[in-house]
Amino acid sequence: MDHINTAQVPVSPSGKCLIAMSGGRDSMALAHYLSNHGISCIWAHCNFGLRGTESDEDEQFLRDQSKLMHAEILVKRFTRDDLDLTSSNIQDAARILRYSWFSELCELHDIPAVCTAHHQDDQAETVLLQIIRGAGLKGLSGMKPNDHGIHRPLLQVSRGEIDRYIEEHGIPFREDSSNAKNYYSRNRIRNEIMPLLNHINPKTSE
Repeated sequence: MDHINTAQVPVSPSGKCLIAMSGGRDSMALAHYLSNHGISCIWAHCNFGLRGTESDEDEQFLRDQSKLMHAEILVKRFTRDDLDLTSSNIQDAARILRYSWFSELCELHDIPAVCTAHHQDDQAETVLLQIIRGAGLKGLSGMKPNDHGIHRPLLQVSRGEIDRYIEEHGIPFREDSSNAKNYYSRNRIRNEIMPLLNHINPKTSE
């Protein structure tokens, strides 16, 4: 992960960045990396309570880890009633609420953009999902490193690099059990289609 350009990480006038934190391996690796490179981080975590006690355990894990890493943590709790499911599925509705809150935090703390832990493999999944949904050539552009108040410093980093970084530094993380279930199109792509494509061509995600 040494090719991450920390100089491009958006920070407040006081030098703080805002990270969207789930507690998973990707966001934990990003938080650890930025902290190790002298960047003071504010962790932003949304608890939708959709996985019952597991959601609360994720929140408590992040609260505990933020203390160990001397990071400020902000938590927003939502309920299922907060989700607008009239025109969106649960994942999309949660995403809308999540990024709306991140935008509020950026304005409150005078930070240009929130950092997310989207990486190279996420990019490949996004492009494939967009094509399947009929986005055509527009879908091939995928996610941008900087876009509408979102900064993605790991976009050129592979999942394998993140795994190695996690192991090398002994970084704890939480596994979201819903990621293993193919209820949603992205999960099906991640769990079934991408492994097949990577078997055919190991450079698929690059």
